[in-house]
Amino acid sequence: MVLCDKGALRRDGGQLLLAEGGGKFAPLQGGSDAAGERAEAQMYREFLQDVRERKPSPLRPEVALEPSKIA
Repeated sequence: MVLCDKGALRRDGGQLLLAEGGGKFAPLQGGSDAAGERAEAQMYREFLQDVRERKPSPLRPEVALEPSKIA
């Protein structure tokens, strides 16, 4: 299960379920058109794809920390 402040993502059998906010889990459809999908769902999809492929995130921790250093 992946939790964040905007929702949660859970695997149930072979299906991915997404709960946004305090809502109930609903199936996350695979292979949908990214242009019409919400940004959070796309973020979860890309994260899980990277985990499945054991591919490191393109955003390194050093790069992610830069905005906080500037602030």
